[in-house]
Amino acid sequence: MSTRVVVSTTVYAKETDTRRLVLVRTDLSSGPALRLCWRGGRVDYVGPYLPVVAVGRCGAFGLQWFIFPLVVNVLTNLENSNIRAKNIMNLCFDVSTQTYNQYIDIFYLIETTIASLAVYILIMIDFLLISLCSAIISQQDVLINTFKSIGHNEEPQINHYKEIKSILQDQLQLNLKIKLFYSIMKPTILLSVAMDSFYFIILTYLFILVCLIPGSETALTLIKIGSSVVYIASRLFIYCYLFENINIQRELVNFSIYSCNWTKMNLKFKNLLLFTLRMNDANQMVIKASPKKIIDLQLFANIMSTSFNMVPVLLKITNSENHKSQ
Repeated sequence: MSTRVVVSTTVYAKETDTRRLVLVRTDLSSGPALRLCWRGGRVDYVGPYLPVVAVGRCGAFGLQWFIFPLVVNVLTNLENSNIRAKNIMNLCFDVSTQTYNQYIDIFYLIETTIASLAVYILIMIDFLLISLCSAIISQQDVLINTFKSIGHNEEPQINHYKEIKSILQDQLQLNLKIKLFYSIMKPTILLSVAMDSFYFIILTYLFILVCLIPGSETALTLIKIGSSVVYIASRLFIYCYLFENINIQRELVNFSIYSCNWTKMNLKFKNLLLFTLRMNDANQMVIKASPKKIIDLQLFANIMSTSFNMVPVLLKITNSENHKSQ
């Protein structure tokens, strides 16, 4: 059974000579996010660059993990050796080293299947979240430009009143979509941020630890762990960047409403405008990682700072334990 998710709104941006239709739509059942907007006398198509980059980044990350054990096993002489062959995740199988090395192709295929499923889940989560967040940001951008254009041409005030009333209905629909999106995806987002933060700390610690250990496989291991650190950091950054943009766009919607030519309107229009401002102030929809911290770039900076403060402590504990054992 296919899942169909549609976030759509239609608003009218007023020009001096004609009325232009601006449509922002994303339909995950037929393709990625689509954005059509009026820019300098032409309609531009803004493609799904961020989702494509995210998928390509995840694919490249998974590919080098698949290739790493093949390269290491070629460089290592496994015949008549007690060295266990490398694999993608090096899962523990209850077999001897010789049996494991003899049937390494079968064990590699098993781990490839498990790792491919994990990469697929990561790609789907990234694509879904980034596409929906991009669609929400685009629709908020359209609302901002449309609110700003109200009242800046010579038309009867009743037309301006009908126009802002129509746009307000679109905004209400968009707010409901955002609220539904947050309520469904909040557990997934918080779990992803928490797990990425934990893995970033551990992998950064392992990266520095491997740098201190001499060996022929050090360079390949550093590439494997280093790419994982970069992938997790970029994933955290993209999530925090998108949700901060959604929060900023929500604040800009209120500013754009105030930027319309409301001083020349009648009392009925001003009352509706005041109601719209109050409604937007009441709808402070954010995803909180804690009672005082929301998902934004400040949270990303805090995670990076905490990670780099904890890694030296872990290294110091490791060194002290090594000295005690010696």
